[in-house]
Amino acid sequence: MPVEIRREDSVVRGDRVGADAVKPQHPASKEVEEKEVIDAPRAKKISRNMTTLNPRLQQKLDLLMSLKSFQAPEHGEQGVGVLVPAEKAAEKDKRFLENQFNVMASEMISVNRSLPDYRSTEYVPG
Repeated sequence: MPVEIRREDSVVRGDRVGADAVKPQHPASKEVEEKEVIDAPRAKKISRNMTTLNPRLQQKLDLLMSLKSFQAPEHGEQGVGVLVPAEKAAEKDKRFLENQFNVMASEMISVNRSLPDYRSTEYVPG
C-alpha cells in the first residue's frame, strides 16, 4: 500500500514554511507604480560642461586621475616576474614541497594586479 504524503507534512529544502500566507510584494498586473516626486524649485542644475571646482583643485584632480595607480607597483604587476630573495632560498625550497609550486613567489604576487593585454590586434572590443 503506497504511503500518501501531503504537502503540509513535508518541507523540501528551499520551500518557505507558510509561504501561502505571504503576499506578493510586486503587483500581479503590469501597472505603473506611482513614485513620489520631490519639488525642488531652488535646486541648482549643473551642466555637464560646467566645472564645479576651482581651476587649481581641478588641475590637481586631473593629475591624480591621469596616474595609472595611486600605489607603488607591486610584485607581478603587468606580468613581470618575481624574484625571491636569496636569503629565503632554503624556505622557498622547503615550501615548494607543500604543493609543488613556488609558494613564496605566489604569496608575494598581488591578487589585485594588472596584466598586459594579450589579445590579437584584430580583436575589436564591443
